[in-house]
Amino acid sequence: MANYRKMTGFMDLNLSQSPKIPLHTNRPLNDEIFSSLHYLSKIEEVGYDFIRSNGIKNKREIKTTYSLFQAFIRQGKTFFESADD
Repeated sequence: MANYRKMTGFMDLNLSQSPKIPLHTNRPLNDEIFSSLHYLSKIEEVGYDFIRSNGIKNKREIKTTYSLFQAFIRQGKTFFESADD
């Protein structure tokens, strides 16, 4: 199938213990990256699993880290979008 738009990026994020699957996109790479981060920061259980997989095991610490993670993702996206315009 022919691409409707020129491919602008390649994404290779290993966000879990699953095997890596190369993904190709026609969307701008920054959209794809922020979509992946948005998924981690908006779905609580997925975010908690991501934080646990990075070595934080204490429930209280996981909750605090998740709140900070959400804030940093929102702030990073806002800063990026305002700088990108």
